Formats: sequence, C-alpha cells, structure tokens
Amino acid sequence: MPFHWLLATLVAVALGSAASAWLWLDLRRRHEADTGLAALGAMRWREFSRFVLDAMRHRGYDVEGDGQALAGAQQTDFVLQRGGKRALLACRHGADARVDARLVHALENALLANGATAGVVATTGHVEPGARASLAAQPKLELLSGRRLWRELKPLLPETVRDEASDAARRHAAGRIRLSWLGAIAIGIVVGLVARGAYAPAPLDPPPVAAPSMPAPAVPVPADPIAETPPPAPQPAPAAPQDPLTGEAAFDRSQVTLAVAALPGVRDAAWASESTLLVSLDGDADEVLPDICGILEQYEALRASRLQLQPPPGSAQRVRFRQCRVF
Repeated sequence: MPFHWLLATLVAVALGSAASAWLWLDLRRRHEADTGLAALGAMRWREFSRFVLDAMRHRGYDVEGDGQALAGAQQTDFVLQRGGKRALLACRHGADARVDARLVHALENALLANGATAGVVATTGHVEPGARASLAAQPKLELLSGRRLWRELKPLLPETVRDEASDAARRHAAGRIRLSWLGAIAIGIVVGLVARGAYAPAPLDPPPVAAPSMPAPAVPVPADPIAETPPPAPQPAPAAPQDPLTGEAAFDRSQVTLAVAALPGVRDAAWASESTLLVSLDGDADEVLPDICGILEQYEALRASRLQLQPPPGSAQRVRFRQCRVF
C-alpha cells in the first residue's frame, strides 16, 4: 500500500476509534441520564418521593412516621433516622421545580429546629447557582440532582423505565458513532491526498523544442455570433427535503413516549403516526388523560397531538380519541 494511503487509514482509524470511545462511554451515559431524569420528572410527586425514600433506606436510613411530612412543613420534607441521629429530606419534583437560596436557608433552619444533623435535597428541576454554592459550602447538606440522582435511583426504578432510557441512549450513541466514522474517513482521505501531493516526485524538465517557422498571416474570419453566446448558467439542484422526525423533533417524541408509558394506568405508548399517539391503558382513560395532557403541554410542537386511548384487553370499553389542545 502506498505511504499516503497507509497514513490516511491510520488517521481515520485513530479518529474514529477515539470518537466512538467518547460517544459510547461518556455521551451515551449522559443521554441515558437525561432521558431517565425526564421520565422521573414526568412521574407524580408521590411516586418520585417513594423512589427517593427507597434510596435513603438503602443508605441505612429509616423513615419516621412512614414518610409523613413534618408538622408545619411542606409535603416534600421528611424525617429520616440512622444510628439515633436525625436527617431531613426535601424533594423538589417536576421539570419546572427550582431549588433556590431560600429553600437552602429554610432547610438549615429546619435542621436546627428538629435537632437533625444532616439534610438531603433531591430534585429533577433546576438548581440555581446561589443555591448550589450554599449547598456546597454547608457540609451538613447534600444535593441529589442530575446524573447523580439518576445513578442513585436507577437500580430502584421499574425495569421498563431503565430499559427504555438505556435503549434510547444506545440508539442515540450509535447514530453519532456512524457519523463520527464518516467524518474520520473523510479526514483520512484529505490527509492522504495532501500527503500524496507533498511526497510526489518533481516533474522532469521537458526536452527542448525547435523554434517553429513563422506561419503565413491568417485571414481574419468573422466571428460567429452563435459561438460567442455564453452557455446558460447551471441551475442549482433543489435542496433535499428535511426529515421532520429527525433531530429535536424525534427526541421530543421519544421523551413523550417514555413519560406517558411511565404513568400509572398506562401499559405502553407509541406514535402511530406523526400526529397520533397510541396509548395502551391498564385502567380508566378519564383518570390518566389529565396526566397525558400535562406531559404534552411541555412540548409546543406536540400539544395538539391526537390521542388514541386503547382500553385494556378484554375490557368492554371502546377505543377513544381525544385531543388535549386544538390550534
């Protein structure tokens, strides 16, 4: 194999392998955590807090009063106990949830008022920079959010939620890996062409040519007006149509199916078409419809999607079609 093509192969393999390793080991895990956190955020508060309390039990904590909230406190505050010492747990749930400095200050006061020695803040929402700095400066307080929260709760979640998040992350990473290899091959070809030009042998000097004899003066020929007419400029090729189900739109649809499938009373969810979401139910459609609409309301492009509510197998109910919002 010529040297320049050997160099091109080595460059393509090195770039493609490095990109594949990063995409699979880092990007895939981050995408899985983001997908899982979206599923956690779509749960009801009671379900989310139950998983957080289970995680605290795995740490060795017991929940006082079966997880009942403190007197005079919000419902997201729980009293934990381990080794005779108290700890407080605050849950902030939902994509719109925010952890600010006031919450951190209130939790510090609650620690003093209840004789607790530690506090934990678990959230699927946004943590403001001031609150994050206050939590980091207070050794008694611990923040569970983002990928750290996902790692803590993942082993305790239903297998369907874990598998859907993992499958979505694998598909996403596999698509990025294919693109990275195409880019690596393109870069390798460019490197090979540059190397071939750099190491090409210099051309030999041409042999001397005898001076030509003077030709007879040419008789001027009238110009052909047709021949001088410039050819028409080529028309640009039409742009390839964009696939409406790629990129951000496809990602939003996958988030909706994961969130809806995780709802109580829902057996499965899938897009039957671009505008119809098929929801297979395990319970009554009227009970789960508000939760489905709440999830669709978070995505502007999907709010007016049509819902096909499929009753449970063997049920006497009929298939129902609903629409949360009409443009």
